[in-house]
Amino acid sequence: IKDSERFADEDKKVKDRVDAKNELESYVYTLKTQVADKEKLGGKLSADDKSTIEKEIEEKIKWLDENQASAEIDDFKAQK
Repeated sequence: IKDSERFADEDKKVKDRVDAKNELESYVYTLKTQVADKEKLGGKLSADDKSTIEKEIEEKIKWLDENQASAEIDDFKAQK
């Protein structure tokens, strides 16, 4: 029984970590889509603001690519 409780705790930690990663990925890619949409958010931003946001988005995508296997829940939350 102790093993099953331990595995349940580990499973929950893994699930929470995956959920945090997925939440960050979703946030980043949704923002990327919105910034690219010239009829919505992308059309309301100045060129400088749009460039700044696009650079931040690319940095977050790069961070995700480099850290998704080793990052913890708090790391994903800090990136958002």
